[in-house]
Parts: sequence; C-alpha cells; structure tokens
Amino acid sequence: MNDENPFGFMPTEAGPQPPRPIDLITEYIQLRDRKKAAEEAYKQWVEANINRRLDRIEAELMAFLNDSGTDSIKTANGTAFKRTETSVTVADQKEFSRYVISSEAWGLIDFRASKTGVKEFLEEHQSLPPGINFVPATVISVRKPS
Repeated sequence: MNDENPFGFMPTEAGPQPPRPIDLITEYIQLRDRKKAAEEAYKQWVEANINRRLDRIEAELMAFLNDSGTDSIKTANGTAFKRTETSVTVADQKEFSRYVISSEAWGLIDFRASKTGVKEFLEEHQSLPPGINFVPATVISVRKPS
C-alpha cells in the first residue's frame, strides 16, 4: 500500500480491481487482533503508570485531610476534598422485587427491556409488548476459520 494506491489493489488495463472478500476478511481479522492487543497493552500501561500513582496520591491526600481534621484543602494549583460515593446493589432479588411491587415503590428501580425477553415474546406472540421499540439492524461479523 502507498499514498497513491491506498486500497492496495493493482490497477489493470480494464481499471482497478476491487479488493477480494478473502483479502478484506484477512485484513479485518488482523486489524481487529491488533486493536485488541493495543487496547490491552494500553490498559496495562495506564494501570501501571498512571492509576497506581493516582491511588497513592489520593491516599496521601486523604491522610493529610484526616490528620489535619479538615474536609478540603485549597491550593493555587487546585482543591482536594472528601466526598461520599454510594454503591447500591440488590442482595436478594426476590425480596426486593416483592417489596417494590407490593408497595408500588417504582422510584426504587430502573426499567429497561430485556433484549432476550422481548425477542422471545415477539417469536411467541408475533407482536411486541406495549411500549417497546424493536429495531433490527444488519451488520457485518467476521470470525476466524475454525
């Protein structure tokens, strides 16, 4: 490949030949594998070179704030402050579901459709449940030979 021929196929007297599917599939798999390797290498590099240092700095700043009995420190280069993060998970799905339904506490949950459930419903009833949008899209998938 070069700048004058970026698609890598050779012109003939009849004009340029389009790339063959075997060549496109080969290139696609190679690029996908390179992309995955590059993303993993970058992820590992960020963890080793950035995230670990950020974690140490956060620990040092938390220790400083705790030792000084304050919740924040302002400097000319920025402010560090404590904040509370909250994680909420369901420990018992049946119990939680019963409570939400029986008390009609709908604000405690997020609604979203299950793709698998909607597909199964559509196959069984030949129609969609009320309030559902269903948009199939045809895409290309490429897999290596087995």
